[in-house]
Amino acid sequence: VDKLLKEDKLSKTIDKNNNTYYRYLSECNHENHFYLKCDSCGHMIHIDCECIEDLSKHILNKHKFQTHSKHIIINGFCNTCLRKEV
Repeated sequence: VDKLLKEDKLSKTIDKNNNTYYRYLSECNHENHFYLKCDSCGHMIHIDCECIEDLSKHILNKHKFQTHSKHIIINGFCNTCLRKEV
């Protein structure tokens, strides 16, 4: 499992109830891997947005920290889970 996680062939998700889920990642033709990850259901959405690249540049220039721009995950809650909370 650890080898597959390191090779980005498997994703690991721990939900709010501390349940662990693994999911095989399909081959991706994108150079950069920017994802939105729901902390409730574990769903991951690939995004192709130049604002994320701008954020990586900002972090480098302002905070002197180089991100791994090949694989950035932003955690939060998806629209489906947000609607369940209402």
